[in-house]
Amino acid sequence: MKSILKSILAALLLLSTVVTSAQNFEGKMTMKAEAIDLPAEMESMKSMFESTMTIYSKGNKSRLETTQPMVGEMIVITDIDKKESTVCMNMMGEKMAIVSKIDQQEAESAVEEAQDIDVQLGNLKKTICGYSCQNATVKIKDGEVSSEVEVWFTSDIQNTSAEFNQLPGMPLEYTMNVENFKLHYLVTSIEKQKVADSSFSIPEGYEVKTEAELENMFPSRK
Repeated sequence: MKSILKSILAALLLLSTVVTSAQNFEGKMTMKAEAIDLPAEMESMKSMFESTMTIYSKGNKSRLETTQPMVGEMIVITDIDKKESTVCMNMMGEKMAIVSKIDQQEAESAVEEAQDIDVQLGNLKKTICGYSCQNATVKIKDGEVSSEVEVWFTSDIQNTSAEFNQLPGMPLEYTMNVENFKLHYLVTSIEKQKVADSSFSIPEGYEVKTEAELENMFPSRK
């Protein structure tokens, strides 16, 4: 279960980084997440993976808000200029904020995962929220283990994501493998609007903690 939680957190960080990379967009996006292809023994847990995310983006900053059944209320604030991401969690009334450097995350990912990533553009088209999208397959090889992420992206919104930097546009839908099932993410609305700078500050009442302190609060079970 802990590895599933880490995968969900990684997906949220990836999503917030991708949206922040849309430098020519200011406004709000809504995205839904759900688990698909669950094994029969996990069908009763399907609702635990369902959530709706609201993402506010302005230049190189983004704020993602969601409620995850496994985590609680979450806010992910990303600042590309500072190379910094902040995860704010409200778990059972305990409000915590963990600040980390994006370049450090990328370095740790490279060391821990040693992934080889290959992007193959497809020739299928469909419209998502009024934007013309093209399909792509992102193939990830980690040692002897290979996985694929199916992506639909639009070239009408700029994307400079480090994770998906070969895509000539911003992903609006993607499906990623998580252990023995898949997580599906889909943007359901896009609204251009003004976003206040204060949206990208840690909300009141959250105590900044280190990752080590968080690990001590929620030790892994063997």
